Amino acid sequence: VERRAASGRFWVGVLGAAAGLFLLGFLIGWFSKPTENKTSVSPHEEMKAAFMAEMKAENIKQFLYNFTQLPHLAGTKENLHLAQQVQAEWKEFGLDSVQLVHYDVLLSYPDDTKPNYISIIDEHGNEIFNTSLSE
Repeated sequence: VERRAASGRFWVGVLGAAAGLFLLGFLIGWFSKPTENKTSVSPHEEMKAAFMAEMKAENIKQFLYNFTQLPHLAGTKENLHLAQQVQAEWKEFGLDSVQLVHYDVLLSYPDDTKPNYISIIDEHGNEIFNTSLSE
């Protein structure tokens, strides 16, 4: 009985010591963590000011004029050329990484011999309006 009681006290002491060491390590880790350095807001303000300086109606007008100079139907060489032009401009603006990514998609292209249009049909099946076949 004495031996069993001594063995029980031994394990209680081991568990108590382990819990005490764990708590001590936790407290040391908690209070020794470095203080957080607060970042300055001023670099963001400078970027915002530079961005806002470029946001002029004339700049937007010029960009849209260049963007719409040629038809650029999706998947065509003209569309690729326009994407490369935008990529070059974004790099010129200072963006770190500008990438063109190739996608395989199924597109429905206009058919000049059988153009699509939208029509309004009355209750008797008569077409009373249809959209223009050209822009």
